[in-house]
Amino acid sequence: MSLRCAIYARFSTDRQSETSAEDQVRDCRARAEREGWSVVEVYTDLAISGANNRRPGMTAMLADAAAGCFDIVCAEALDRIARDQADIATIYQRLSFAEVR
Repeated sequence: MSLRCAIYARFSTDRQSETSAEDQVRDCRARAEREGWSVVEVYTDLAISGANNRRPGMTAMLADAAAGCFDIVCAEALDRIARDQADIATIYQRLSFAEVR
């Protein structure tokens, strides 16, 4: 059975290019394909700092995780998820509670 995969991509400032998020999504899609995962949703936060824990894309992803919409999250790097270790721990806890890897 193929795992249902959500992709999360973020770049932090308006000085960065939107292609940064597109590059992240492309890399995550390639990883999903290698792993045999089925990408069901892509969440992005564009020009929003990882220090901000009220990002619309992240909020939507966590809500969908709680609703059982996917099994695993793929991101280019952990710092795309959040910059603060406490925020990372909270996000990990919420995903784990929803049984999302």
